[in-house]
Amino acid sequence: MMRRSLLHLYRLTNDQLARWLGFLPLVCGGMFILSLLLTRTEVKGYYAYSVHRRFEDLYMVAGCVWVYALAVASVIGFFIYTIYADYWGNKAIYTYMTLPTRREWVYVSRIIACILGLLAVTAVQVIAVQVSYAIYADHISGYEEGRYLMNNGMFLAFIRSTFLRLIMPLGWLGTLCSTSMLLALVTGLYHAILCERAKRRIGHVFNLAAAWVWVDLCLIVLQQDAASHVMERMIAESTALLLLIVYFVWHSVYLIRRGAIA
Repeated sequence: MMRRSLLHLYRLTNDQLARWLGFLPLVCGGMFILSLLLTRTEVKGYYAYSVHRRFEDLYMVAGCVWVYALAVASVIGFFIYTIYADYWGNKAIYTYMTLPTRREWVYVSRIIACILGLLAVTAVQVIAVQVSYAIYADHISGYEEGRYLMNNGMFLAFIRSTFLRLIMPLGWLGTLCSTSMLLALVTGLYHAILCERAKRRIGHVFNLAAAWVWVDLCLIVLQQDAASHVMERMIAESTALLLLIVYFVWHSVYLIRRGAIA
């Protein structure tokens, strides 16, 4: 029985991922190419007597961080589109609700698809950072016998840059913050849409609370302060997000099981 149920989840997840196949490669490919072009354009003006920025600062000034933010926003926007698209045209949401499987698998399959999309964009961004550093290092090593090129520059960039540590955490606290922010973003957004469809306005109170904690935690992670009281605040807010995630999942599954969203 459990094996058949998991098989249904597998098929539903494949159905959701099939929607992303035409969109996600375009976003990842566009982000990757644009990041390299921006890095190349920024580093092209460097010569022996110019002021040399650290790589992580150059990457920020070049606008590559905003390219990543735009890619994440595109994935979130497409996720919202895939949900509302089932209410248009042939209204596939009614088909999903009548399938001979557990209704919560519809919820889980969409969450999995969106998380995999965000992870794919982030993975490509990490690769873009490494290739961009290779462009940066190759240009600087071309004059003055590479005297301006820092040893272990890529490793130091990930140590110093709060943005790079956000997309690729180096410790347990960074992993906790990044994981809670990722899950809260996806489950909170889906919960807000389900509450809107089911006309459960009280649920938006928790969505607004999660949004406030999410933004505050993001700002803390992106700052350089590593004081003990800041770390305690990061742990507290990550824990709060995890508790809200549990509520979002429970309430979303409750609404789907009751058929209130159709």
